[in-house]
Amino acid sequence: MKQYIRLPLENAYNVRDLGGYAAADGVTRFGVFLRADDLTALSRRDIDFLIQYGVRTVIDLRSDHEKEAMPDPFATLDDAQYVSIPLMFDDIADVTRVVFDTPGSAMSDFYLHLLSNESHLIRQVLETIAAAEGAVLFHCAGGKDRTGMIAMLLLGLSGVAPADIVANYQVSKTYLNANPLYVKGSQGIAAELLASEPSYITRALQYIEKAGGFLPYLRGASLDSASIEAIRSRFIERTT
Repeated sequence: MKQYIRLPLENAYNVRDLGGYAAADGVTRFGVFLRADDLTALSRRDIDFLIQYGVRTVIDLRSDHEKEAMPDPFATLDDAQYVSIPLMFDDIADVTRVVFDTPGSAMSDFYLHLLSNESHLIRQVLETIAAAEGAVLFHCAGGKDRTGMIAMLLLGLSGVAPADIVANYQVSKTYLNANPLYVKGSQGIAAELLASEPSYITRALQYIEKAGGFLPYLRGASLDSASIEAIRSRFIERTT
């Protein structure tokens, strides 16, 4: 099977492999972890492509409201294990509609909220990833914010440089703007909430740094050593 950075799907525009980054003593493997946007409109060809690519577990990070409005096709298919772990802001269904008090800080404030107040949910996602077989695809609506935090933690735990983590994050807006359904559904939402500016994730990285780094942060979230090692051993291809 060929390896891709952004997967060539017909009806999802921000599905990307996390392979190919310089990591601790090696490089991140392709075909292990995939970050993605909404999968509702996937064609049968898209689904077959993902299965052939090796996807065996799909983790849906969206709220119950979002899932009811835009069902994930894998929830009713036998092609892969479907797991729902909502990463949400209190009881707000669509986190991209949250308005914060400080201008220019909405998305990064949300990221800090997830890291500081929802670490038990983050731990649950990473435990599921660690225990999964085959490639793991995790997604939210845009594949930018909730998905972005999980991608950041997987890359950071593997020793990927902060500059590469930021670069991986910031391309979401470019790919989402290629999705006509996303553009149509974004009308009336503040531009700041739709962007993936480097400054947004930089604050999250600074939060992790103040916690002592990715490993101390995740240990503080009660992620056990076995899960940490399982993620690293699967994700990092050692070159030294």
